[in-house]
Amino acid sequence: MRTGRRDWLWAVTFLVIIGAVIAVIFMVLTGGSDGPEPDEPAIAGIECDRGERDDYHVHPQLIVYVEGQLVTITNNIGVIPVEEGDRVECLYWLHTHNAQTGTIHVEAPREDNYTLGQFFAIWGQPLSSTQLLDRTIDAERSIRATVNGELYDGNPADIPLLDKNVIILEYGPPFAES
Repeated sequence: MRTGRRDWLWAVTFLVIIGAVIAVIFMVLTGGSDGPEPDEPAIAGIECDRGERDDYHVHPQLIVYVEGQLVTITNNIGVIPVEEGDRVECLYWLHTHNAQTGTIHVEAPREDNYTLGQFFAIWGQPLSSTQLLDRTIDAERSIRATVNGELYDGNPADIPLLDKNVIILEYGPPFAES
């Protein structure tokens, strides 16, 4: 003869098992995320993921001058906030936090040939061999790029984002870095 207590324990055990199965199914179906996938589209082949990725993590530095004046790089480029509150919906693999340092964070799921042009695309600013931000070269003005103090010969959009590289872009003259 069973007691009421034993029946109750079986019922609780059964409910716990059913709850665990439902939780596992939910995690499998949603990928374990804490909400829906970000709605942000990829930009220049760079995805916007929920949370930072640490599989490939490097920090190049970017400094930009226009006619000798230092350009402030915006904080949180590539960081998409949730509409309400301080939470982040997603981060592009190339982004900034406190841009006063000029540090670009490359936090991606894999090592790849990430470029300065991809970062500028995420920033929403033009960069090419003829254009830097809102400036276009002409007979008197040009764009100069250096990487670790060495003149970069080519389209600055193709500059690779490698760890600890110091990238200086200038539109001028005057050129701040001579």
